[in-house]
Amino acid sequence: MSNIQAKFSNVSWYSDLILLTVSIALTFGLFLGTRPLSVPDEGRYAEIPREMLVLHDFVTPHLNGVKYFEKPPLFYWLQTGSIKALNPLIIHKQAFNKFKKTDYFSPISEWTVRLPNAIVALLNCLLVYVSGRILFERRTGLLSAIILASSLLYFALARMVTLDMTLSICLSGSLLAFLVAANQSPSLKRRWLFYSAYILAGLAVLTKGLIGILFPIMIIGVWILLSAQWRLLKECYLFSGVLLFLLIVLPWHILVQMRNPEFFQFYFFDQQFLRYSTLIAQRYQPDWFFIPILVAGFLPWVCFLPQAIMEHLPKNWQQFKEKNNSIFLLLWIGIIFLFFSFSHSKLIPYILPIFPALALLTGHYLSSHWQHWAITWGYVAVPLLWLVLGGMGILILIHDPSITLAQSAKHFLIVSYSLFLFTGLIASLYAIKKKPNRAFASLAIGSVVSFFIVSMSIPKLDTRSIKPLVVVLMPLLKPGDRIVSYSKYYQDLPFYLNQRVFTVNVNGELSFGMKHQQETRRWMLKDADFWPKWKGSNHIFMITSRIVYQELIKQKKYLFYLLAKTPQDVLLSNYRIEKNKIKNITRNNRGLENE
Repeated sequence: MSNIQAKFSNVSWYSDLILLTVSIALTFGLFLGTRPLSVPDEGRYAEIPREMLVLHDFVTPHLNGVKYFEKPPLFYWLQTGSIKALNPLIIHKQAFNKFKKTDYFSPISEWTVRLPNAIVALLNCLLVYVSGRILFERRTGLLSAIILASSLLYFALARMVTLDMTLSICLSGSLLAFLVAANQSPSLKRRWLFYSAYILAGLAVLTKGLIGILFPIMIIGVWILLSAQWRLLKECYLFSGVLLFLLIVLPWHILVQMRNPEFFQFYFFDQQFLRYSTLIAQRYQPDWFFIPILVAGFLPWVCFLPQAIMEHLPKNWQQFKEKNNSIFLLLWIGIIFLFFSFSHSKLIPYILPIFPALALLTGHYLSSHWQHWAITWGYVAVPLLWLVLGGMGILILIHDPSITLAQSAKHFLIVSYSLFLFTGLIASLYAIKKKPNRAFASLAIGSVVSFFIVSMSIPKLDTRSIKPLVVVLMPLLKPGDRIVSYSKYYQDLPFYLNQRVFTVNVNGELSFGMKHQQETRRWMLKDADFWPKWKGSNHIFMITSRIVYQELIKQKKYLFYLLAKTPQDVLLSNYRIEKNKIKNITRNNRGLENE
């Protein structure tokens, strides 16, 4: 390569990375803090890092002051860094324990706790670009990064507080570092790529447990077996790499076990093994659950996925060597997809780690057929698929009486659906006219814009957030007042209040920690402990569901003052508050129902 060619190549790397960083950062960052936290996950995973800072305990996670061992701490540590950097005034442990409003600091914004996830999602897209360019060529890298960023599920989870995005980049980084290293001749660079694979696998374990190492072992092991590349076992610095992996993984596990003898049994057996093999988590879904999630989540690019998979499948054993990279990506997708499909605990975000591999396969397919008629059928299928899915959605809305949407939410959905359909048609026309650049750009941009419109309707679609009631509650609070979550633990309530809350008749995911912490009885109450306090002289605010409220009213045992209500919940008090004061507070609160 001449000096001019080398210089041009370096310039293209820089320009591509800058362009992708700016455009994807805007995609994931715009309006990031405009909607309340979704429950339960966003509320839970925003509160745990806040309590780490409050309690100055970065080893044992806590949720509402209760030990919470379901997940490792890496994601929480990222969150604490964001909160500390953007909200430097944190209440101290004494104020937290005494339930006082003194030393109360300004609320943490939703933007603050969502920012780390958006940054991680951006880095994952850049990782896909770099890997796609090295393993295939430049256009594959660019297309793959854009496809990943503009896929529905990836876009949605990039703008939420969730552990799965951090798991995704750690697994993707580990697998891609290994694959890139396997494609290179022995060198210092290759050694560091292998070491990076071990490091990122360790970070994946610190994000979500044993699957962080199980998936790399399964995928790489099957790939080596099929491709007969046994030499890699000698060349991948297995002994020193495993030591590096253990150096990352063991310190936290040893520390948390030393401080909490009950940790090992619950974390490894209950949460890692029993959660997968039994119904202990109460999240059962049928084996085919992730098929529609994959179809909808990989919109709009799912229309190219069948062709991409067929294109990369080896036709015979002789093609295994020349399609080694493609086989690795296919194993990545298939093993993780099947693993979670057979699990007894299923949630939508679980399959997020396969999306980087999906994007790389689809990006390489589109790049390979950039000027060919073959990809036109994919563009034509986009509006057709959207018509089918839209028709199904309309039928469900019409025939399911349990679904009630605000008028504004309906408008958002109609506009989004129309825009997606329109841009799909435009992309199809561009593809038919052999203008692939415009077809791809219109589909990617149109999809992202339509996703933005849907995200704006979420507060109208999902009214479970407790934030509207907290907005009413905050101006009413005085030092010594107690806030009670009755018969249900509201995951976002402690976060929005910036303090631990009392609970009554609440167990669930907090039950394990309550068994091993005697002091939790001071704020995790039962009816016998709570109702005498309600009738006492202390001011108490209660948040509970409307159903429970109606049952309490029917009993006619206690006096309640209704302060505000949302479609699901109510805010009550044990003492009277002036109506004008409540009206002034609720006047501009859109999340509340009109009296």
